[in-house]
Amino acid sequence: MKTPRALLASPLRLVVAAACALPLTLVGTSAAHADPAVTTKTSPCQAWEVGACLFYNSNGAGATYGFGINVPDLSGYSYSCGAGNECRVNYVFSGGAGSGVSVKNNAASVSNGYEAQEVTVFYNSNFSGPRQDIDPTMKAVNLNSTLKNEDASLYAAPICDC
Repeated sequence: MKTPRALLASPLRLVVAAACALPLTLVGTSAAHADPAVTTKTSPCQAWEVGACLFYNSNGAGATYGFGINVPDLSGYSYSCGAGNECRVNYVFSGGAGSGVSVKNNAASVSNGYEAQEVTVFYNSNFSGPRQDIDPTMKAVNLNSTLKNEDASLYAAPICDC
């Protein structure tokens, strides 16, 4: 099993990679629910933008979610939002069949918009378990039978010296 290169990188390289990926994280939109501590985040894929694009259906069809960062848990994340409160962001598909459905354990295909880096989909959270590497510039690749609708984490951040 190959280990993603950034996981083996120096702390400085990881900081640089995170800084390079930051502008891509601002593509999404957020919509608050009745509970102010929960936000639903959507990030529709632009026409084969740089990064990873997960699709709700096979063959690159249906609702999408685009990532330009490493995501240890595709359900979303929690963070402290002041006064001892914890807030939650949930990742959901948007823009077609499957819109509004959680990204975690619901993707059927993926595209890789990077020109020189693999995107990796993992069965378990925290980049572990069975995986599928998507070669650079590959579009609408169906997830294998182990990962289809069993996607839990995604390695998609670029390694860059910028």
